[in-house]
Amino acid sequence: MADYAISNVARRVVYTNTGVGPYAFTFEILQNTDIAVYRASTLLTLTTDYTVIINANGTGSVTLVLAGTGNITIVGARAIQRTSDYTTGGDLFASTLNTDLDSQTIYAQQVAETAERGLKAPVVDPTDINMTLPAKASRVGTVLAFNATTGNPEAGPSIASVTTVAAQSANINTVATNIASVNTVAGNNTNINTVAGASTNVTTVATNIASVNTNATNIVAIQNASTNATNAANSATSASNAQTAAEAARDATLAAYDNFDDRYLGSKTSNPTLDNDGNALVGGALYFNSVSGAMQVYTGSAWVAAYVSGTGFLATSNNLSDVASTSTARTNLGLGSIATQAASSVSITGGSITGITDLAVADGGTGASTLTGVLKGNGTSAFTAATAGTDFVAPSGALGTPSSGTLTNCTVDGTNLVGYRNVPQSGSDKTTSYTLTTGDVGEFVGVGSGGSVTIPNSTFATGDIVSIFNNTSGNITITCTITTAYIAGTNTDVASVTLATRGVATLLFISGTVVTITGNVS
Repeated sequence: MADYAISNVARRVVYTNTGVGPYAFTFEILQNTDIAVYRASTLLTLTTDYTVIINANGTGSVTLVLAGTGNITIVGARAIQRTSDYTTGGDLFASTLNTDLDSQTIYAQQVAETAERGLKAPVVDPTDINMTLPAKASRVGTVLAFNATTGNPEAGPSIASVTTVAAQSANINTVATNIASVNTVAGNNTNINTVAGASTNVTTVATNIASVNTNATNIVAIQNASTNATNAANSATSASNAQTAAEAARDATLAAYDNFDDRYLGSKTSNPTLDNDGNALVGGALYFNSVSGAMQVYTGSAWVAAYVSGTGFLATSNNLSDVASTSTARTNLGLGSIATQAASSVSITGGSITGITDLAVADGGTGASTLTGVLKGNGTSAFTAATAGTDFVAPSGALGTPSSGTLTNCTVDGTNLVGYRNVPQSGSDKTTSYTLTTGDVGEFVGVGSGGSVTIPNSTFATGDIVSIFNNTSGNITITCTITTAYIAGTNTDVASVTLATRGVATLLFISGTVVTITGNVS
């Protein structure tokens, strides 16, 4: 078993499927069987479906054998068991204790991760909250509800009832649309019932109203006849008005129902061609097809599905992560390989970029639209043209014309030819103490009578080469003030070397503080 700390991280990670992986996990495991891997909701098998790599710190990654579809989930799944057993007087090894303690920490993290996915009350809820579900017999076939007073879980309405209400949503919407008519009828409910109860008498009076009026005229001579006749006439008028109101209320009710009946045709086995009254269909009419189990709506010319399943649609919240193939989608959109490159590292092969004028220095440009000749800059401001003699040393002679792939008659200083044909001398022979400078790089320094050479520290760059020629009849001393100086082929740092008469020493700078000396030196 490995020996490392167990970090405080969740022991589960979910990835959007990008192929076979690898898919990393940041929680530590002790062996490759300590995790479970799911593709979508399918539990995969170690070795058969995936392999595991464990890093030195216990984290690792999973690589699938074959690509598939569905999110990739990696979750801690170390078997909860104990294989060690300590005995009195027996060996007690730190590795065994570490394994047992690591296992206990992993078990606790696994339990915590599982609990996080369960139904639980907030930590700020009252201490008497009880989140225990109702018994199976009480909750089977119902939706989960919460008590209006205690907030504890309880069995809600049956799923069948909820489904029934949902299936009648179109009917409910139709009634809601005509609620004004329904309320009008309900407001006249008392009058309608009264008139309906006396409808026979009202009808009789209304039918004989002419005779009543005639009799009233003929009994004028009878005491109180006029008053009685007037009352009778008024009663007849009231009865007639009541009948009219009752008939109007009845007609409004029937019209509202007929309007509803024309819009929702009920359950049928096939597309109807007429409404329930035998009239032509109206646009927006609905019916439930009991064969296909789907609502249908009439467009004015044909029946179509009133709604469609969202299966296979792209969810806006997923930002296109749920397309079946991102590479195919990019191809269909006409996007090239640049669409898959990181913004901080874009590679363009072929083609050209237009529309860019002054690219800032901070973005890798010059900060200027048009520049010619030798440029100079300070790393922050825009580049400007450099001045020969002030900002740089102009070559003293023009390059010759190349011939057959070679440069001919080309010099580096007006005298010495380009290439390895000769090594120029740095000035004249030195007849006093001389300290080498970077101007001597690539040249040889001649030392005449009375001269000596010093190699300075932190002056030259890696790869610089300087040669020294002793142009005297005796030995000369080369003083090494540089931090470290080796005679080639030795491993001893020397403070100075002796260059033999007419001898040559070549200095190769390994860095600004280290030099190796070859030639006629000791």
